[in-house]
Amino acid sequence: MKIIIIILITFFTSNNLFGQVTYGKEIKAKYSTFSTWSYSQEEYIEDEEISGWMETSILPQKDYYIVNFSENESKIWWEHSSKSDEIDETDIYITEDKRKVVFNYEFQIIYFFYNFNETYNRYEDLMEISKLEVR
Repeated sequence: MKIIIIILITFFTSNNLFGQVTYGKEIKAKYSTFSTWSYSQEEYIEDEEISGWMETSILPQKDYYIVNFSENESKIWWEHSSKSDEIDETDIYITEDKRKVVFNYEFQIIYFFYNFNETYNRYEDLMEISKLEVR
């Protein structure tokens, strides 16, 4: 258990120092949350029926990442978009189909924004993966 904690601390500390994802290190998540933007409430509302304990893995590389979700593996092309300021401690990537992937080092969550509505300039759907383990 101590080794896992040390690995996580090392991963998130090194990412904070260098400001980018460590390529070639697999990230396993144990928990996924799915939400949809509510225009009337002006916030993402969690879909509790499909959120919960499920394993997801992501293997980030410089130009793409491989994600394994519900035993389906996909290769997704992306590029690093920006580093946030030191307060947010995040890195943002944009995929070839305009999805946004945000690595939040402070809260140890990866956000996947998708289904962009150009009329409202808003991503309508969000998947968050958490309870992360780096291998």
